[in-house]
Amino acid sequence: MLISFGGVSTESRNRRVEDHFELCRDDDFYAVYLSKKKFKHEEEDMNFEYKYGILVTDLSDYLEEHEGGLTIAVELLLVVSPYSMTEEEKEYLMGFTGVDMYTTEESMYEDLILHGYGIRFGIEYVKDEKQVELSKIPGVIEVVQAITEVYEGIDLVRGFYLDKPWNKVGTNGWDVIKNIVYGEPLFR
Repeated sequence: MLISFGGVSTESRNRRVEDHFELCRDDDFYAVYLSKKKFKHEEEDMNFEYKYGILVTDLSDYLEEHEGGLTIAVELLLVVSPYSMTEEEKEYLMGFTGVDMYTTEESMYEDLILHGYGIRFGIEYVKDEKQVELSKIPGVIEVVQAITEVYEGIDLVRGFYLDKPWNKVGTNGWDVIKNIVYGEPLFR
């Protein structure tokens, strides 16, 4: 069976989501998954660790109807490790979130995801079926399963995703990483 997410398709290998991602949060508004595997980007002038996150957001409080009733966004995000970030950026995050100290690495990643530090590699929308836990909605389960099947393949071509501008002045994923890891200005 062919499975796809964000324009990337592959034959299903029947991967189990729980073997690749940990569900860190699941409430009325968000579900956050974090890859169990930590990845490393190594180049001559840029080295950092990262994980992949899946952010499921219930948009129904903000949208009356979106694309035919599709009101849940499921995003695949590259999230730079908190240990690769500059001290200034970590302090800013902690000040922004009101946290004095993190007890686990996963909680740091979760805050990074929820506060916009993830770099979006793809997004799909599903219909809200008004269940309490977002991770139990059939459409969300289907998209998360698709991400589990393709995310390692997407990682092999992550440079193409990082090259993609995400605003009208041309800021891309590399700019975000250079800002977080090396303290370079985000906007040129």
